[in-house]
Amino acid sequence: MLREEVRHVRVREWANKVINDLGSNANIQSSDLGLVESMQEFLLDSNNTVAPVTFTFNSENGEATGKFKYRYVTSPYNLTEVEEDVGDMLRSNYIIIRDRNYPTSTGAIEGWTVAHKEYSHRIYHTVQVPLEKVQILYKNMYL
Repeated sequence: MLREEVRHVRVREWANKVINDLGSNANIQSSDLGLVESMQEFLLDSNNTVAPVTFTFNSENGEATGKFKYRYVTSPYNLTEVEEDVGDMLRSNYIIIRDRNYPTSTGAIEGWTVAHKEYSHRIYHTVQVPLEKVQILYKNMYL
């Protein structure tokens, strides 16, 4: 199942290491606490936090990259920073920003709200961690 479903080679290697470390028990379940904690070690630092991750999505050339820190299977299991293609993590091949950044009647740019969806862009995701320090840089390609 790991070979077929887990596409990231380092995650798959770590998962195999965890299973080997837990023993040859064929009944290991994804809900087993030992398995979950051991898989979390792949990303957690000594303070039990995930290091910041930086994603860059360039819709001009179609590149999607991410900078992560994770552990390799080789000892001493130090966190290593890597930059890699993350295009397969996206739900779409296209990142579309629908321009709705209209100023208020006083000329101010306000944050998006349900009552005023026209004020700003809304960014959302489906992972269990907050977005921080989001920055969108784009140039108006049409005059």
